[in-house]
Amino acid sequence: MILRNRPMLAVSIAVLSVIAVLSILRSVQAHREGGREQDIREADEQLRFGIAPARERTAQESASNQDTAENLTILNADQFRQVITEIDRLIFEDQLFDDDRRAALASRLEQLAERVKSASDTRFIKIEASELRKLAAYAQNYPASAPRTNLENQWMRIRNNVFDDRSWFARSAADLEPLPSASRVDPFKPAAPSEGGQDECGAQRCATRAPRGARVAHR
Repeated sequence: MILRNRPMLAVSIAVLSVIAVLSILRSVQAHREGGREQDIREADEQLRFGIAPARERTAQESASNQDTAENLTILNADQFRQVITEIDRLIFEDQLFDDDRRAALASRLEQLAERVKSASDTRFIKIEASELRKLAAYAQNYPASAPRTNLENQWMRIRNNVFDDRSWFARSAADLEPLPSASRVDPFKPAAPSEGGQDECGAQRCATRAPRGARVAHR
């Protein structure tokens, strides 16, 4: 009896094996389709909201949380107004960018970098202070006849990163306040010595100086 049913038993085992294999294949396919659907949903989320997929956001947010407070470090531009407006004039004013103006610009950028670094000890501000020093070195060697577009853009980028926006920020020569009518001389040019090697009021002091004999008489 057992010998006669052996072929049927073998067939039954084969059928069960096929069913088991099909079940496994369907399970694997369902898992793959589920993963694909999840990827599609995350890609759609990225397109709609302009953000990274969910499984990447967690790592990115964890890495950026430490810098969030530092990135909010914005300095009060009014406390640096004089040096900012001087840099604006040196960069945007329609004047020959000669050695004197390049040296003046580099000096003021270095001064600003030092003051900015002293105002905050955050990593963000330290990086921006370093950027100002790099810009100072860049300005020092800037060709006199070259367009200043790149210099202007780099300055405005750093200025906007470090300081809160102000209406008095210059973005072109048209934004610069005119110099007083009594002072048409370039304020960044070294003062030329007067004739005869005397300073500005040397002649006046000589004219008003009392004779030697008169001083002796009053002793």
